[in-house]
Amino acid sequence: MSAPVAILDGVDADLVPDSSRLAGIVTVSELLAAGLSRPQVRSLARQRVLLPQGRGVYARAALVAEVAHRPAGEQALQVAAALAVVGPGAVGSHRSAALIHGLELLGSQQAGTVTVTRPLGGSGSNTARPGICLHACALPAGHVTVRRGVPVTSVARTVVDLARTSSFRAGVVVTDSALRAGQVSKPDFMRS
Repeated sequence: MSAPVAILDGVDADLVPDSSRLAGIVTVSELLAAGLSRPQVRSLARQRVLLPQGRGVYARAALVAEVAHRPAGEQALQVAAALAVVGPGAVGSHRSAALIHGLELLGSQQAGTVTVTRPLGGSGSNTARPGICLHACALPAGHVTVRRGVPVTSVARTVVDLARTSSFRAGVVVTDSALRAGQVSKPDFMRS
């Protein structure tokens, strides 16, 4: 006898494909490719098996609850959802990476805005969606790390990116935060 299968509104929850992304984040395209129809996807969302994480992006509800309660969990979920639509090779960067690294920032980030960087010439979306600030530039392997389950720029690269793109005062705040926390040393900046 087989194990019972959760069927919701006529939709088998086990049809949702596994995803290696944080909280099982999956795009609608991936769900359709796995054999689900748009009405089935909507049904799974209505039943709260899948939770919307942005336009065309869902996460498994059970996993969202686990991640959201961790430090920087909400930010990590937002970045993971943005990376799912931007494409392979993209990473969280700038203010988004700083928040995931636990760095202090001057001012506040616009609610719902995620910053990502993708490699030059990489495949994927060439235009950002609303709520995603997209940068395209070189991303050497040493400038990328995984933090809280999400690929992001290294602490040194994050600090340098913010110092280049924000006010002098904001750059000093994030640099001081990274140095005081021991997450980076002065020589690390020379390599970034």
